[in-house]
Amino acid sequence: MAIFSTIVAGVFVFVLGQIILKSVIEPIQQLREMISEVIFYLANDHSIIHGASVLEKEEVLSAGKKFKEIGCKTSF
Repeated sequence: MAIFSTIVAGVFVFVLGQIILKSVIEPIQQLREMISEVIFYLANDHSIIHGASVLEKEEVLSAGKKFKEIGCKTSF
Protein backbone atom coordinates (compact mmCIF):
# COMPACT_ATOMS: atom_id res chain seq x y z
CA MET A 1 0.00 0.00 0.00
CA ALA A 2 2.94 2.34 0.62
CA ILE A 3 4.06 1.98 -2.98
CA PHE A 4 0.63 2.99 -4.27
CA SER A 5 0.52 6.09 -2.06
CA THR A 6 4.03 7.06 -3.18
CA ILE A 7 3.00 6.82 -6.84
CA VAL A 8 -0.19 8.81 -6.26
CA ALA A 9 1.72 11.48 -4.33
CA GLY A 10 4.33 11.70 -7.12
CA VAL A 11 1.65 12.09 -9.79
CA PHE A 12 -0.13 14.71 -7.67
CA VAL A 13 3.07 16.73 -7.21
CA PHE A 14 3.83 16.51 -10.94
CA VAL A 15 0.34 17.66 -11.95
CA LEU A 16 0.37 20.47 -9.39
CA GLY A 17 3.76 21.61 -10.69
CA GLN A 18 2.50 21.65 -14.28
CA ILE A 19 -0.57 23.66 -13.29
CA ILE A 20 1.61 26.26 -11.57
CA LEU A 21 3.99 26.31 -14.54
CA LYS A 22 1.24 26.83 -17.11
CA SER A 23 -0.85 29.31 -15.12
CA VAL A 24 1.81 31.45 -13.40
CA ILE A 25 5.31 31.14 -14.81
CA GLU A 26 4.66 30.97 -18.56
CA PRO A 27 2.38 34.07 -18.69
CA ILE A 28 5.03 36.06 -16.82
CA GLN A 29 7.66 34.96 -19.35
CA GLN A 30 5.38 35.86 -22.27
CA LEU A 31 4.75 39.29 -20.75
CA ARG A 32 8.48 39.91 -20.43
CA GLU A 33 9.01 38.86 -24.06
CA MET A 34 6.31 41.28 -25.24
CA ILE A 35 7.74 44.12 -23.16
CA SER A 36 11.20 43.50 -24.60
CA GLU A 37 9.79 43.44 -28.13
CA VAL A 38 8.03 46.77 -27.62
CA ILE A 39 11.19 48.30 -26.16
CA PHE A 40 13.18 46.99 -29.13
CA TYR A 41 10.86 48.61 -31.66
CA LEU A 42 10.71 51.84 -29.69
CA ALA A 43 14.50 52.01 -29.63
CA ASN A 44 14.84 51.25 -33.33
CA ASP A 45 12.05 53.56 -34.53
CA HIS A 46 12.83 56.39 -32.12
CA SER A 47 13.72 58.84 -34.87
CA ILE A 48 10.62 57.96 -36.89
CA ILE A 49 8.30 58.39 -33.91
CA HIS A 50 9.70 61.76 -32.86
CA GLY A 51 10.18 63.12 -36.36
CA ALA A 52 6.93 61.93 -37.88
CA SER A 53 5.92 65.37 -39.08
CA VAL A 54 8.99 65.79 -41.30
CA LEU A 55 9.38 62.24 -42.63
CA GLU A 56 7.72 60.53 -45.56
CA LYS A 57 4.24 59.18 -44.95
CA GLU A 58 5.15 55.61 -45.99
CA GLU A 59 7.96 55.41 -43.47
CA VAL A 60 5.74 56.62 -40.64
CA LEU A 61 2.95 54.23 -41.61
CA SER A 62 5.34 51.26 -41.69
CA ALA A 63 6.43 52.07 -38.15
CA GLY A 64 2.78 52.26 -37.12
CA LYS A 65 2.10 48.88 -38.72
CA LYS A 66 4.89 47.34 -36.66
CA PHE A 67 3.24 48.50 -33.46
CA LYS A 68 -0.16 47.29 -34.62
CA GLU A 69 1.37 43.85 -35.25
CA ILE A 70 2.86 43.83 -31.77
CA GLY A 71 -0.49 44.84 -30.30
CA CYS A 72 -2.26 42.03 -32.11
CA LYS A 73 0.05 39.35 -30.79
CA THR A 74 -1.66 37.38 -28.08
CA SER A 75 -0.97 33.87 -27.01
CA PHE A 76 -3.68 33.39 -24.44
